[in-house]
Amino acid sequence: MYAIFFALFCVLTAACAPRYADFFPYYDNGTKKPSVSLFSVYNDTEIPFAGNFPVELSKGVRNRMKRAGKIYCPPIAQTEKEMGAATVKELTTTADLKLFSRFRGTDFAVCMELVECKVVPYKRGAFKPIYLANIDEDDAKVVSIATRLKIVNLKGKEPKLARMELVKSNHMISNEELKSAEKGNRGALELVRSRLARDLAQKIEETVCVKQ
Repeated sequence: MYAIFFALFCVLTAACAPRYADFFPYYDNGTKKPSVSLFSVYNDTEIPFAGNFPVELSKGVRNRMKRAGKIYCPPIAQTEKEMGAATVKELTTTADLKLFSRFRGTDFAVCMELVECKVVPYKRGAFKPIYLANIDEDDAKVVSIATRLKIVNLKGKEPKLARMELVKSNHMISNEELKSAEKGNRGALELVRSRLARDLAQKIEETVCVKQ
């Protein structure tokens, strides 16, 4: 009887558990996924609200790609070890792609840089693209963010630039949400972070998965 209950427990536990606790390097059919050295977001601007937006955004992008299951990212500790003396700032801002040769164990390297993050009054038609919200225009602000995305292809003899894009993202929020964010309430900007992380993850995936 104990053996039956134990077997049932194992089945139920397996069914309720997530399929993978982290990135997995192979698809279900056994073929290898494209691999990416993903660096944390480098911040080169003032953030107009409390909290650590770049860190939360880094986690958001990584988690988005983990859930999608299209690519493989090595553990953060492994990537940091391979960086050696190089810094995220150096990798993000350099024009010398040879610096990425140290990440030859992966197919691509991805850098993200916050170059602008500001809050401005909402004005209809002034922001494109924009995520709108059901808010009275007189009570609305816009969180305007620009992120430089750099993707380096490491599969050839020399590292090559696969994508360089300034990703603009505008989000309509209420004055109440803004005040909450300024006080350090992480939840106030959760939708902003989630949308931007999704957009960046999708651009990474479409570049990495196409250029095989």
